[in-house]
Amino acid sequence: HRAWAEGYVAHSAHHVSLLVHAGANWRWRLRGGSVTLAEAARDWVAQHGRPDLVLASSPLDVAAFAGLTRDVLGGVPIAAYLHENQVTYPHPDAADVDAGWRTWTSLVAADHVMVNSRHHRDELADGLTRLLAQAPDHPHGHLLEPLLDSIDVIPVGVDLPVRGESEAGPTPRIIWNHRWDADKNPEVFLRAIERILADGSPVEVVLGGTDHWDGGQRRAAAAERLGDVVVAAGPFDDDAYRRHLASSDIVVSVAGHDYFGVAIVEAIAAGCVPVLEHRLSYPELIPEAFHDAVFHPVGQFRRRLAEVVNDLAGARAAVDGLAAAMEAFGWHRVAPLLDGALERVFHQT
Repeated sequence: HRAWAEGYVAHSAHHVSLLVHAGANWRWRLRGGSVTLAEAARDWVAQHGRPDLVLASSPLDVAAFAGLTRDVLGGVPIAAYLHENQVTYPHPDAADVDAGWRTWTSLVAADHVMVNSRHHRDELADGLTRLLAQAPDHPHGHLLEPLLDSIDVIPVGVDLPVRGESEAGPTPRIIWNHRWDADKNPEVFLRAIERILADGSPVEVVLGGTDHWDGGQRRAAAAERLGDVVVAAGPFDDDAYRRHLASSDIVVSVAGHDYFGVAIVEAIAAGCVPVLEHRLSYPELIPEAFHDAVFHPVGQFRRRLAEVVNDLAGARAAVDGLAAAMEAFGWHRVAPLLDGALERVFHQT
C-alpha cells in the first residue's frame, strides 16, 4: 500500500497529498481508521481548502469516512481502489463477516470503484453475491449488478527494477518474496525445496518477503530448516531486495490467493523465471504467448520447479522477452490510467 501510494504521488499528473496510517494493525485500521483519517482530512482542509477528489485505498471504511467528513468535504467525490477486499480475503474465522459488510458499504458509498485485476473483480462478484444472500431482509441485490458493471480494472503501478546482466552464480537460486503468512503456503514451498535437494539437485534460496505480524518466526524457522541452502534471509530494505532479485534465477508462487501479484511482477522484471500455477491473477500478468512456458497444473509445483532447476538455460530461453513485458505494470504506463479514471469521476460527479 505504501509503495503504491508513494508511487502514484511521484508519477501522477495531478497534485496528490497523502493522509496515511502506519502500516500495521489492519483490523483496527478497518474499524477505527475512518475516524483517524477524518481528523487528518479536517486538518488538511483547514490548511489547503477542499480537494477536488478523495482516493481511498482499502481497507478504509469509506462509508464511515464519508459520514465523518460530510461537513468539510460535502460533495467531494470519493473513489475507492481495492488492493484487496474483506469479502473474499481468507480470514481465520470464516464466520466473522463483519469486515465483509464494511467492504460492501464502502463500495456502495464510493462514487467510483477500481480493482487491481479481473480476477479480483470476479472473486468480489462471487463473494458479494454470497454475502448479500445472508441478509435476513431488505436485501441489497438490486445494487450489486450496476456496481459491478461500473468497476474499473486498473493494475497496480510497480516501481520496476532495472534489468541488467544477470548476477546469478552457477547454482540455481530461487527467491521467495511473498508474505510469510498461511495464505501464501510457505510450507508447500519448503517441502518442494527439501525434496529437490533430496533428489540431488543443488539450489540456493533467498527468503525475502515481509513477516512483521509474527515477529519473523516463520522465516526464521524456514532458514533453520533449510540451513546452508539459504544464502540470504530478510527482512531486506529496498536496495537489498533489488540486489537479491538481480542475483536470483527463479521466482515461485504457491499462494492460495493473490489479487494482483506485485512480488511476481518485480521478480520477472528483474529477470527471474516464474514457476506459477495457471490460476488467480497470474494469467493476466503473463502474456498468453508465454503461458505454456510459465504455467503448470495445480498440484504439480514440485515437479515443475525441479524441471526448471535442472534445465535453467532452457527455461530462460522459453521466457525470453517476458521481463520486458512487465513494462505494462510500470508507473509510466499505470499512472496515466489511474489519472484518467479519476478525471472521469471528477467530471461525472
